[in-house]
Amino acid sequence: MGLFLSTDTEKCCSSGQCAAALPEVFDQDDTDGRVLLLQERPPADLAGAVYEAVDCCPAGAITVRMSDDCQPSKEP
Repeated sequence: MGLFLSTDTEKCCSSGQCAAALPEVFDQDDTDGRVLLLQERPPADLAGAVYEAVDCCPAGAITVRMSDDCQPSKEP
């Protein structure tokens, strides 16, 4: 079981809290400052920090789900 992250850039208010809290997983777009997801499936050892970063998001633009499939998704 692993974490799977997704972001809603339409909800993002560009506060940068997530990127400041966990730069290994989140960044900000250089154009508009909205969230950029660097790791869709972060390693298990970052789980606590992921939840802290998600809690910092004032817009609720980050979603965390548990996933049985811990392999990166593959495009067809």
